[in-house]
Amino acid sequence: MIPNPKIIFHRHWGFETVDRKMNRRLYVKTMVLPAVGLLLAGPMTGEALASSKATKASAGYVDHPAGSSKCSNCANYVKAGSMCQVVAGKVSPNGFCNFFSPAT
Repeated sequence: MIPNPKIIFHRHWGFETVDRKMNRRLYVKTMVLPAVGLLLAGPMTGEALASSKATKASAGYVDHPAGSSKCSNCANYVKAGSMCQVVAGKVSPNGFCNFFSPAT
């Protein structure tokens, strides 16, 4: 028996006919849904990165130094914007937290 040449196997959708026309349902399935998924995934990755930082309360952050240990002497401190790589939000250059690591 000779196989029907109009039927092909597609690795994602199974068996399909070759002469199948592009209709609205197929267009939405193959073009629109993946595009919407990519658009929604972009903001979620930003939120996931922001939520990976510790809160000031959980880091034990205070606005005053602990001796010579202060944010401006820490390896995690980013001078541009007074930001920290570990603690969420702006931090004072004279602050201190439990994640202090001396800059080398």
